[in-house]
Amino acid sequence: MSAGVPFRVLPFAPAVQPFRAWPQTSSARQPPNLIPGRLSHASAVIGDYLYVLGGANNGYTGTVQRALIGADGSVGQFFDTGRVLAIARASHGLFVTRNWLYVVGGFGAPGALNVERAAINNDGSLGTFAAVPTTLQTPRGDFAAAVIGNYYYVFGGDSGGSTFINTIERAKIEADGSLGPFTDAGVELTTARSGAAITVEKSFVHVVGGVAAFGAKDTIERAAINSDGTLGAFSDTGQRLVTKLEYASATKLPGALILAGGFDGTAPRADGEALTFDSAGTLTNIAAVPLALTTARSAHTAELIGNDIVVIGGYGSGYLWEGTSLRPTSSWPYLATAMQLSIRSIRGKSRGDSRLLRPTRSSADR
Repeated sequence: MSAGVPFRVLPFAPAVQPFRAWPQTSSARQPPNLIPGRLSHASAVIGDYLYVLGGANNGYTGTVQRALIGADGSVGQFFDTGRVLAIARASHGLFVTRNWLYVVGGFGAPGALNVERAAINNDGSLGTFAAVPTTLQTPRGDFAAAVIGNYYYVFGGDSGGSTFINTIERAKIEADGSLGPFTDAGVELTTARSGAAITVEKSFVHVVGGVAAFGAKDTIERAAINSDGTLGAFSDTGQRLVTKLEYASATKLPGALILAGGFDGTAPRADGEALTFDSAGTLTNIAAVPLALTTARSAHTAELIGNDIVVIGGYGSGYLWEGTSLRPTSSWPYLATAMQLSIRSIRGKSRGDSRLLRPTRSSADR
């Protein structure tokens, strides 16, 4: 397993400020909206740009949009890059290695197996997307994924028609940035699930929530990461989320994971939860975070930009943003709005001041 960055535990309880939509300040400046809105897309920060790739809006899309990130961390208007995925798809994975951006699996035809990539140019633009020889062994979308050591792992997911998967595959990331073949990882999730969050903490990987055969899940399972990059057996930690939650965004902070939005089995949510970990990578506390997305949503993405968590797109209720005009929609509202959540705790909130977190269901409660 390759050497990673030094592990550091937050010296304070993570807390967040309310979400807000960026306002339109003049007729010449629009808020940073996707056009059109979409859900089940993928996103990444590359250089000075926030990219959004693929997704669904009354069908699969392969379009790629990007927005410039300002020096103050603000996100500008999204524009179409002119690039398109080789296969239009949604519910796919994405990761960046060296000078390549990879898109993996998802739902499309035949996107659930296919892997494609594009070169990342020196100016932050992307080259042409093209398929690579590597394919997933099992077609799947809505899986959890993580880079662990020199391997890209995919966990669980859905093979279509709510057929949930508990198998895990991995592919080696070579020194030149190429991707080796996917093989079975030799371990399985204890619960077949899709739409789960994932986090790697020290020597453990945690799979959180999601949806399974009997609906949304609040369970958490973990496995040890061995020194050679393989995984030990997964087991249920016995801890539970405050709310059963699927398709929430997950943002990794030092020693913490912030979940925002998601679907509780009944409706999209606008609140969030914080999971905190000790220096050994053990989950020590789960807390409700009193944030409020301006629009409840699920199947969105989130990126950490400076001291802001930026939440993009997804499925919500009520209205659909199209440019600067707000209009009702009778179909699924594929959200275009981008929102930001300031992480007040990163700016110096002390451990002793935990007023913004309501502790619930700590490991000691189980």
